[in-house]
This record gives sequence, structure tokens and C-alpha cells, in this order.
Amino acid sequence: METLNALPGWVKDRLHDAGKVADQLDLAVYLVGGIVRDAFLDHVRMDIDLMVVGDGIRFAKRLAHEHQGCMISHSRFGTATVVFPDRTRMDIATARSEHYEIPATLPRVSPDTLEADLARRDFSINAMAICLNTPQRGMIIDPHNGRRDLENRTVRILHDRSFADDPTRLFRAVRFEQRLQFRLECRTEQVYREAINAHWIDHLSARRLLEQVRQVCEEIDVWPIFKRLDELRVWQAISPTLGVFAGLESMVQSIDRHKNMMDTPQDVWRLYLLA
Repeated sequence: METLNALPGWVKDRLHDAGKVADQLDLAVYLVGGIVRDAFLDHVRMDIDLMVVGDGIRFAKRLAHEHQGCMISHSRFGTATVVFPDRTRMDIATARSEHYEIPATLPRVSPDTLEADLARRDFSINAMAICLNTPQRGMIIDPHNGRRDLENRTVRILHDRSFADDPTRLFRAVRFEQRLQFRLECRTEQVYREAINAHWIDHLSARRLLEQVRQVCEEIDVWPIFKRLDELRVWQAISPTLGVFAGLESMVQSIDRHKNMMDTPQDVWRLYLLA
């Protein structure tokens, strides 16, 4: 409960509403994702991600109805977004498992348990949940020792196939590592380098690869991520002509200093690519 109490007031109100609706429908609902991780780090995060064991869309529909919100659903994935009158929002997903029939492609998903849903996630620090139902409200579920990794300031994968299943995690791992000023856990870094040598990154489509580069460029401090990706030979895995060169650091840091002055800051990532 202490973790929930540390959240902003409006977030606590929304979570209380969600728990009440879940109780009415006899569904289990959990707070998951980055908001849980950042709450343990005393960081403020406004993105609310909920996971429902059962019918997540049914839950979202009732939540929107009872609180005069609107709902957008994606039945194929069992996900929905509820937008409330004050323009706050919640992203809701049905608990699911994932099976990667072919590496680096979108997985086949099926409804599953809380435990299966947490086990499919990228890193231990993102595989924690907080129950919102009464009387277990505030109970922390941490089957993969994410809190321990937060305390040790490490980013750790949940299994050795993680980067092969989803090579976009090669970028996300470094983004989290540098943003949080953590380090890759020893075995995770070993598996990371093996994935690079195995050319798993080649299995990403150009669109998915560009999206990962764009997300790197939208981080607050881009240069440490660029440099770390170079140390791990990610740029070279994309193309032998890519990599850190003399003068790049000053160019990137100059963009960092001036990007908030741009008329279209959402396009700043294009400047990093030109650099």
C-alpha cells in the first residue's frame, strides 16, 4: 500500500476507481509496467498501465461507462484505452502469454495468468505488479526479483532467448540502462553480445528498426545511449559504416541543448540521424 500512496493524488483516485470496478466484475486487476518500476525509484510517471486477468475489454467498457469516459479497444490483442473527461487515460490489457514462432516477428498471443503475463516481459524491473482489488490492494507481486535488481541498479532479462525473440529489446535494454544510470547484469550483457554476433538484429524490418532508433533519439540525454550502443557494436551490426566518430559527441550534445527551441520538437530525432 505504501507504494500506491506515493503516487500522485489523481493517479491514486483512478486506481481506486479501477479496483472498485474490478471487484464488481469479479476480475483481478493489477498496476503494471513503468509506473510500478518508477514508483519504487521515487520517479513520477503519468502513464497508467493496467493488466486484467480475464476480459480486459469488458473491464475497460464498464470503467469508461461508470466514469463518463470513452474507450478505444483492440479486440485482437485484448487491449483498450480509456480516456476520462479530464483527459487522463489508462491503458488496459488482458493478461496474456506470448509465443514467438519465428524470432523477431510479432508473437502469437493468448489469454493467460498473471504469472504468465509477467514472465513474457522484457526485463525483471518491468515484470512487477501491484494488486488493486480489495482486500489485497497494494500487494506487490514480484516473481522475477525486480525490486532486487532495482536496488542493485541492474537491467536483467528473464531468459536467454529474450533478445532473439524480440531484438528491439537490444535498444530498450540500453535505453533503460542509461536513462536510469544502471548497468546490464553480467549474464544479460553476455547474452546481448551473443545476440549481436548472431545477427538477430538483421531480422528486424526497416520500419521496426527505424522506430527503435527514433525512440533512442527521443530520450532526454541521447549521447550516452549512442556511445553505449557503439560499445556493444549495435551500430556496426546494422551497417559496418555506422559508429561513433570524432566530433559526433559535440554534434549530438549541441542538438541536446537546442532541441527544445525547435518549432517541431517531435522531429528532432531526424537531426540526430543526420548527425
